[in-house]
Amino acid sequence: MNDGNLDKIVKYLEKVKRENRKKNPNDVKVPNLKRVSSSDSYRITSLGRSYLTMIK
Repeated sequence: MNDGNLDKIVKYLEKVKRENRKKNPNDVKVPNLKRVSSSDSYRITSLGRSYLTMIK
């Protein structure tokens, strides 16, 4: 689920970057994105989820 969301965000930002370049090349520069491989991603444990729920 998170990987799918991340992919959508990356695709959207790349699209915005392309459109921005076409409209005004001297405008604010959108930084290049480096994709994180799924092997480098982290998952939260149930203990971590409980902690986040507690501090809300």
